Amino acid sequence: MRVGEAKDLVLDQMHVDLTIGGMAVALDPVSPDPRDPGKFVLDGKIARAIHHFSGWNVPISPSWFRWKIFEPHRAPLLVSLHSGNVTCHDVASSR
Repeated sequence: MRVGEAKDLVLDQMHVDLTIGGMAVALDPVSPDPRDPGKFVLDGKIARAIHHFSGWNVPISPSWFRWKIFEPHRAPLLVSLHSGNVTCHDVASSR
């Protein structure tokens, strides 16, 4: 479901509920933000339809993943226990 479809469903149900309830509430389906079709105006305030997002609607480009992962490298530690005290030493620095 896309956000425009979700907004239409929400507005249809709100219109029915407002009519049945006899409530005089202004409901303007036109989005005040041209970049976000999910917005509408309810009683003079900006509102937005929230919908469940399906990742299947997103065009994914393989070029987004053409980079290497450089994992952090940490030299092994030498852990020693003397009289109940734990001491860690970097193996590379103890050579």
